[in-house]
Amino acid sequence: MNNDGFKQLLENSHRRLKELSTRAVSSEEKKKLLLEALDHITDSLEELGIASAELQTEDDSKPLLSLSIVEQNNYYKQLFELAADGYLITDKSGLIREANYAATQLLNCTRKFLQNKSLTFFMPKEARRVFRARVELLEPLPQGQEWEISLKPRKTSVARQVILKVSVIPDGEGRHSGLLWLLYDITDYQKAERQRLAQEYIENMGQELTQEGAALYQLKNNFLSAITHELRLPLTTIKLGLKMLETDAPQLQEHLLHILQDACEREINLVNDLLEFQGLDSDKKFPLLRREKTLIHLAEWLPSKLEKFEFLMQQKSQTLTLDIYPENLSLFVDQKIFERIIIEFIENAHKFTSEGKTIVLKIRHNRCPDVDFSTLGDANSSLDTDDFVCTSVSSHGVEISQEELPRIFEKFYRIPNNNPWQYSGIGLSLALVERLAQELEGSIKVKSNAEATTFSIELAQAHS
Repeated sequence: MNNDGFKQLLENSHRRLKELSTRAVSSEEKKKLLLEALDHITDSLEELGIASAELQTEDDSKPLLSLSIVEQNNYYKQLFELAADGYLITDKSGLIREANYAATQLLNCTRKFLQNKSLTFFMPKEARRVFRARVELLEPLPQGQEWEISLKPRKTSVARQVILKVSVIPDGEGRHSGLLWLLYDITDYQKAERQRLAQEYIENMGQELTQEGAALYQLKNNFLSAITHELRLPLTTIKLGLKMLETDAPQLQEHLLHILQDACEREINLVNDLLEFQGLDSDKKFPLLRREKTLIHLAEWLPSKLEKFEFLMQQKSQTLTLDIYPENLSLFVDQKIFERIIIEFIENAHKFTSEGKTIVLKIRHNRCPDVDFSTLGDANSSLDTDDFVCTSVSSHGVEISQEELPRIFEKFYRIPNNNPWQYSGIGLSLALVERLAQELEGSIKVKSNAEATTFSIELAQAHS
């Protein structure tokens, strides 16, 4: 029973006794009234006893309730103190009121020192204004807010990277009464993450270097095998031819002389390729590359240059045709370099063209025949001019896959083949052609499909 109920019980008893007293004065039934009064007093005493017991129970429970609140406060205070992460309680402006042990360790100072200090005391000067502005805008949101900031502990020169999670502490009416801060130090985590990324980078670089080393090792072996084969084969041919010349067979002498001449040329060309490419790589100017531009009339100049290929074509029953349009087409260019590019194109076509097939050398003004520039593997971009001569060599032979096209101009690269000695060479001719084209400020193109493979070069400064 509460106080209001007890008061109401007393008022009812007083009223009932007053009624009995009034009746006793005016009535002759005193005995009856006395009995009623005794009954009422008895009932009232019983009710008062019950009320007294209830009030005693409430009084006894008050110390227990008070003890429970104290225990809860101690429990939460202990949780606050023993938390692994730093906790701070500040006023609305960020002045520190309370701090747990982890927070004092992080900020490297005592609780006494932290009292009434602003959190900005531990921040770089350039970050303080932004921090104050953000604190002023804080609202009592259920999820709070999370910021990342640098805090510099007291008496240390190294800042710590900290995530601040802040929540508004509302009063009984839901208004802003203070701030609860969680300080989560992520410095070591970031350091470990950087170390992990660095280690991962080193491992990846190691794998790439290992792969590159393996590729270089394979390239070196392929080069040595190819150069040994290319040097030995002509020498063996020369030795065999000289041996046969010792016999009395005059009818074979002319044929043997052609074989010896071809072997010598092959050996000389190989050495020249190596020397010229090395000269280009080291920016040295060999006699071949001393550019002397002259005007050449292609229809008159080219046929004599192609005569040297007659014997070469006869070996595989191939045909070399020349197609120039217009016939009076001229070109202002270094003759030696331009001739060398054409020779490399034709020799490359001869090597990969089947027996009995035709190799076509076409020259056109302002367009490259048989070449679709939208599907090319380009060694260089197209010329930025509308006045150019395109020289192309087309052959029917080995198709170059789209995957291989971008690599055929690499030094010492040879298209993979089950029989590496089926086609001679050490993978320098096309790389040399690309560098020679650069010397002429030209553009190299290549297209290959099942029907034909076409190499072309565009050169500016055409005359017709």
